[in-house]
Amino acid sequence: MEVSRYIPLNEKAFVRSPYWQRLNVDQQKNFMVTTQVLPFRGNQYVLDELIDWQNIPDDPIYQLVFPQQGMLTQEHFLQLENALAVEDKGELKKCVNTIRLSMNPHPAGQLEANQPCLKDGTP
Repeated sequence: MEVSRYIPLNEKAFVRSPYWQRLNVDQQKNFMVTTQVLPFRGNQYVLDELIDWQNIPDDPIYQLVFPQQGMLTQEHFLQLENALAVEDKGELKKCVNTIRLSMNPHPAGQLEANQPCLKDGTP
């Protein structure tokens, strides 16, 4: 058995891969928009062996690995879509940063619940 080297794929590498053509136009657009804010990181093994490309977008591994449109609010998605259409990198970067800052990376009070305390309960 030949062991292949691990090669991570980001969104640019995925777009150049043959798997890009397996997505329909809407899925490609959604990928391009969502990956402006949410990172994509995959590898050849996941693409070759774990994703059922006949069951896209419902394949569970695809859902776990690929950023989904539903991970952004509709308003944010439309803002990004418009910023990409204008092709102004400065405006796109500003839009992406605004959206990232508005997202909650610590839902359910994780910052408070995971704060270390002294024995007397003092944070």
